[in-house]
Amino acid sequence: MKKITLDPSIAAVVDIENIAHNERVVINFTSDANWVGDFAFKVYNSEKKNSEIVVVNALIVQDNQMTLTLEPAPQNIPDGTKYYEISSVSTKRLLFKGSLKINR
Repeated sequence: MKKITLDPSIAAVVDIENIAHNERVVINFTSDANWVGDFAFKVYNSEKKNSEIVVVNALIVQDNQMTLTLEPAPQNIPDGTKYYEISSVSTKRLLFKGSLKINR
C-alpha cells in the first residue's frame, strides 16, 4: 500500500487511474486534524464539468479519516477518463481533484 502526505490547505491533485469497471477500490485520505463539516464527492464527464455523473455513498468522513470507495459498475460510473472533485460543502472549498480513469 502506498502512503503519501498531502497539504489540504490547497487543492491537491490526485489522479486515480486504471480502475477496472468491476473493481472495488478504497482510498483513504488521513489528516492530522479531524475533518470538520460535510463533504461532497462529484464526478464529471471532463474538467469542463459539462455534465455531472451522480455517485451516491462513495465518501465517508469520520474524525481525521476520509474514505472514498469507488465501485464503477454499481455506482454507474461509465468507462473512460472522468474528472472528480472532493470539496467542503459548508466552505465550498476544493480539497482534492483529478482524473478518474475507469477501464473495461
